[in-house]
Amino acid sequence: MAQITSDANEISSLKNRIEFQSAKVDLFAQKATEAIDQLKFIACTNAKATITDLMAANFGFEDGLNLKARLELHDRIINSLKQIGVSEDDIEAVDSMWHKGVGVIYFRGIGCALEGRTNPNMINTNASPELLRASEEFQKLLNFENWEAPSPDEIESFIKGKGFMNDKAKELIEDYRLFLKTGEIRRREVFEKL
Repeated sequence: MAQITSDANEISSLKNRIEFQSAKVDLFAQKATEAIDQLKFIACTNAKATITDLMAANFGFEDGLNLKARLELHDRIINSLKQIGVSEDDIEAVDSMWHKGVGVIYFRGIGCALEGRTNPNMINTNASPELLRASEEFQKLLNFENWEAPSPDEIESFIKGKGFMNDKAKELIEDYRLFLKTGEIRRREVFEKL
């Protein structure tokens, strides 16, 4: 009987130690999870600032990076966030300003195609006065201050309504439409030159 009592006490003591160790492991796991969540939050905050700055610099502040390099850096940042387990919703929030900026770039490229520009920074001096007026009206569709470009449907409707649709503008509108649907830049080599 004494042996049974001794064994029961030892089992009880062992059970208490296991429960204590289990509680310590649970606490450690909780703290580790909290630390990982904080690191993901910091990574997302940093990535959002970097990606937004990458896009903003594309609109007039030269820092030595061309659009191709910006796209590659953006992709590496997004892939890094995915690799550390950041949720798709958080990545979407990080990438929101980038997506708006891509819309502005497509808008700008479509405007150049509408006008028939060979250089995005130079007006097409051979364009008719009607085409130049339509191009001026087109530019007013953009809310640049908030990085809000009209939808592909709005752009297409405007250009068709003015009677100036051309193949290059049509292709860029389709590229923009696909980007909004999938987040992918089709014909990346064309986009990089917009």
